[in-house]
Amino acid sequence: MGDRELKRDQVELLAKAEGFFDTCVVTALVDLGVFEAIGEQARTAEEVASAIDADPASVKRLLAAGVVTRFLDSDDGERFSLPQACRNVLLRSAGP
Repeated sequence: MGDRELKRDQVELLAKAEGFFDTCVVTALVDLGVFEAIGEQARTAEEVASAIDADPASVKRLLAAGVVTRFLDSDDGERFSLPQACRNVLLRSAGP
């Protein structure tokens, strides 16, 4: 196996792993009701944790993963909001 084939295989494997991570993050966000808990306004991890009855430190880690995967936005790492596309698609209150 040449260097080029090895790099191609590494990129393919990393792409699959990244897709799996994204799927795990969005599934957790949906299953726990994080999108609805955040809603139309930016919220802190503590506010989200209270709304979904979960541990604030764990919720903050999940919210940070949501930012990395671009399912959530945060300017300061303390307040989290939904990008417009997520609001349009993932909030029950946004659609029929």
